[in-house]
Amino acid sequence: MSVTIDLGGTRAFVTGGTRGIGAEVARTLARAGAFVALGYREDDASAAKLAAVEYAAQAVGARLR
Repeated sequence: MSVTIDLGGTRAFVTGGTRGIGAEVARTLARAGAFVALGYREDDASAAKLAAVEYAAQAVGARLR
């Protein structure tokens, strides 16, 4: 069963958004139209890949310390 939700115009911040469950949640939100910000600690390469490829410039990576 597939459910379609339009999240256009909404914003989401996903912690741990560069890998695992967090990355899949971020992808799903972006596909639904949300602007997604990724929170991560040390995974710059994955954040850049996700922001550039997966979200087509709809995501912003933020390095947290």
